Amino acid sequence: MKECCTICQKLLDQRNKSGLCCSHYRQTIVGNKHPKWKGEKPQCNKCGKVLSRRKYKQCFSCYCKSFLGESNPNWKNGISFYPYNSTFNNKLKEKIRKRDKYKCKICNIKEKDNFRKNKKINLITHHINYNKNDCKDNNLISLCLKCHLKTNGNRDYWYAYCTYLMENR
Repeated sequence: MKECCTICQKLLDQRNKSGLCCSHYRQTIVGNKHPKWKGEKPQCNKCGKVLSRRKYKQCFSCYCKSFLGESNPNWKNGISFYPYNSTFNNKLKEKIRKRDKYKCKICNIKEKDNFRKNKKINLITHHINYNKNDCKDNNLISLCLKCHLKTNGNRDYWYAYCTYLMENR
């Protein structure tokens, strides 16, 4: 004897044990009746905003705020707020860029090829030992923005790498 859907009387596959056709079965397993139901929609554990995905514990704005100030892994007791030495001026920066042949010392991209909107100078003069007061020529290096952003993390590695680059010019 052939089985039929109890609602629409459509013939069912022999493997179907639910007594409902596919379209009616889908209507019965929504929400908390679904076998993979995990509860209500997830919320941000800081502000309570409903999250788009269950795997995240915080909304994007709370996640970004959690990396400000002392909670940032690159935090060095606020030294980034200290002013630069008076000798670290445009003349010195130009001298360093000229010495480095207007190229990023890490990726070798030329200054003219490294375009940044509304910027006349596209290379950044970086302090190798991260000390703003040490403005000696052998402590300064020209970097593009992308490479300069990399050097903010894992400072011990980048200090050693940039020192190596300066010794092997």
